[in-house]
Amino acid sequence: LFKPVQVREALDLGPEPIDRADVRSLWWRHERLHRQVMRNPERLLPLFLPERDEIERSWLADPPEPLAAFAEGGRLLTQWMSRVNGAEVPDTRPLRLRRYWRVRNRRAGLD
Repeated sequence: LFKPVQVREALDLGPEPIDRADVRSLWWRHERLHRQVMRNPERLLPLFLPERDEIERSWLADPPEPLAAFAEGGRLLTQWMSRVNGAEVPDTRPLRLRRYWRVRNRRAGLD
């Protein structure tokens, strides 16, 4: 979710990302969604892209305050992750990619 804000004050985005998943890290919260969606983008992206696009359009027209944007982004990310996790869709990636990401997810602690 693009947040068209000017950051005038430090925002707590959590710790810098490392190779282990950390729910406190903004990057890892987004990466969890990304890794789930990549299992079947054709079926999973429509679960949240229209809403994301509409929010971004409204924010470009009338930018929110930074803290409000990041709070709303966090709330939406939780909703979108729930939708994606709740969708029963086949993993359409080639077998070799599924194996690769299974190993990467295990190493990151995302089992």
